Amino acid sequence: MALKLQRLSDDIIEAAKASMFGILSPHKEEHAVIQIYQQIECPFTGRLFDSMDELVRETILHLIEELTAEE
Repeated sequence: MALKLQRLSDDIIEAAKASMFGILSPHKEEHAVIQIYQQIECPFTGRLFDSMDELVRETILHLIEELTAEE
């Protein structure tokens, strides 16, 4: 659902911008806090993990399940 920005009126763009800032900073603070998380994607399942340990543990379990299901 990609919208072409050049097709939208300035009023619509400004209203969307105001809505976004209202959500990010509901109490009219000067600065909003946005948290960014780094996640690692499993090449086998596409699942996202917060650490390499989680990725390795879940990937090994996934591969063991696949290998045992084939038997």
